[in-house]
Amino acid sequence: AHIGDHIYGVDLQGRPIVLSCFGTMDVEDVFGDADRFLRWRVQLMERAIKRLQPWKQGSPETLMQIHDYKDCVVIGKDKRISEAVKVFTACMSNNYPEMKGQTVFINFPWIFGALFAALAVFIPDKTKSKFVMLGPTDPSRGELLDFVPPHYLPQRYGGLLADDRAAAEAAA
Repeated sequence: AHIGDHIYGVDLQGRPIVLSCFGTMDVEDVFGDADRFLRWRVQLMERAIKRLQPWKQGSPETLMQIHDYKDCVVIGKDKRISEAVKVFTACMSNNYPEMKGQTVFINFPWIFGALFAALAVFIPDKTKSKFVMLGPTDPSRGELLDFVPPHYLPQRYGGLLADDRAAAEAAA
């Protein structure tokens, strides 16, 4: 899928998982039109939110997100990406505050981690506590198993879910 976004399974807290593989996204298709990108991401958020069960006592009220930056250009990226992300970020903060329970970053370039560490002093502790940086190393060693049950984690990340089955489940 050129979009690179999948919703499947739940994390160890019972939160629906949204996996975004940024390196597989086609820049023109995904980011070429900021309004279309916004509609896509809102639709993705709405599909993930539908998997929450707020009427059940003690059930999660937030989502778990995994951001995979494998093969993603961070420096010198296309300006359309920045514009689309800016539009979406404003929409998220205005319409979906506090919906992300946790975001795990994987396969990101070391420079991204260094920038985050430098900017972290300006991020409120409540927000900072929602971010987990697993580093630029390949997550197939199983670090994500600290967050996601093995049967919901694709094999490429150290889980038991066949990658083709993960894609089929995400489409459901």
